[in-house]
Amino acid sequence: MKATLVVVRVTENIETNFRHIVEAIHECPDDTDLVLFPEAAITGLINNDDPLHDLPLGLSIPGEFTHTLSEIAKRKKIHIGIGILEREGKKLYDSAILITPVGDIALKYRHDFWMAWKESRPESLL
Repeated sequence: MKATLVVVRVTENIETNFRHIVEAIHECPDDTDLVLFPEAAITGLINNDDPLHDLPLGLSIPGEFTHTLSEIAKRKKIHIGIGILEREGKKLYDSAILITPVGDIALKYRHDFWMAWKESRPESLL
């Protein structure tokens, strides 16, 4: 198995970040089996611990961006691993997914972000 590790410049603009991610996938060598991106590659780590600011940064998994990555994985017959800030309700997660060459999300790892842990604590600790 041949892996390509990709580091793209992450900005505050999700659309720009995603465009760079897609371009990087297409620039990988033809014999690449696995493309890996870092933590929060789509959204960046631009959180500031303010729910009004941070929650909108989270994306859905599955969602628009993961669907596009799944289609690319199918066309190129590759695995894609990428970190994403994920929102589910009022919780924010620092997540990672692995997409298979058939476009399925085979693995999703979630690390509780600030909102998830705050909701689980007694009010006196907030």
